[in-house]
Amino acid sequence: MKELYRGYKVIYNYYNLNIIAAIIGNIGMAFFNALIMVNGGSLFLIGAILFYSLMSLLRISTYILYKKNKSILMIGRIYAIASSIIYLLIPSLLVYVLVEKEYNGFFLDWFIYAYALYATLKMTFAFMHIKRTIVEKNIYLMDVKLSNIVLAFYTIFLLAFSLINENGTMDYAMKTIMLFLNGIVILVSIASIIIMYKIIRWGKKND
Repeated sequence: MKELYRGYKVIYNYYNLNIIAAIIGNIGMAFFNALIMVNGGSLFLIGAILFYSLMSLLRISTYILYKKNKSILMIGRIYAIASSIIYLLIPSLLVYVLVEKEYNGFFLDWFIYAYALYATLKMTFAFMHIKRTIVEKNIYLMDVKLSNIVLAFYTIFLLAFSLINENGTMDYAMKTIMLFLNGIVILVSIASIIIMYKIIRWGKKND
């Protein structure tokens, strides 16, 4: 059993299976939101679809560069700049909250569980491996973990929106809650971007 676990750990670390799983997860979330939109959801969900799709594209491109042993500092710059642009999509759902009066929730109940599971896994794995990436001084993997935290909070916001809108309406109290949650996601994303750029500066000094 121990040998089997060691073998799995070697494969997991060598191929960075957590990053591959994150790419698949982001594509899945983009697909889920697209299904919701075409089945009566608001067009503002395009913001969520683009957010997850672009994060998938960023992960795929930087992962390819990482496996080709390109400069970690260069990959870190690409990740930080691209993240800064992609995170501008986060407030799109804030417009959603302010504009929408009626909402058609999930047309399949289990979509709510998909949101909850995805957010939980994102948060868990982000904190599980962040210590190791700091010890290894790997700029790319640190950026990945930071973006995982942002993705987790963003998904929690989407989950909360869906749960609050089970009755199809949004009253003042619920709208206040959603504004608060969206504000948290924005603050987390800003903090993440600041840390990414600080990591780049640290990398330049130690290059």
